[in-house]
Amino acid sequence: MRAFSGSSRLEEAERRLRAWLGWVEDVAGLLGRAAALRESVGAPLPRGERGDVGRVTAALRGRAVPAGCPRPMTASSWESPEPSPKPKNTTDFRTSRDCPGESGQCL
Repeated sequence: MRAFSGSSRLEEAERRLRAWLGWVEDVAGLLGRAAALRESVGAPLPRGERGDVGRVTAALRGRAVPAGCPRPMTASSWESPEPSPKPKNTTDFRTSRDCPGESGQCL
């Protein structure tokens, strides 16, 4: 087994950090574009997708999203005439009532 030098460990940590930040940016951008498309046609987030999108949004909350990256969720993308039940086996489910934020954004 090869021992890693201090610089090799640092390089590996930097590589992993860059990969993580790239993933966060990609996911946040995709969620933001999807929300914008739904809003442009007046379509709410489908009921069956709210739990998944809520869990991903909660996971991204507080992560470093680079400037200029679209925010994933807006309050209007969560609006629906009837509340959605909390999915089973989840501990972090968000709705616009839970996280409207000052600007109406969920993240």
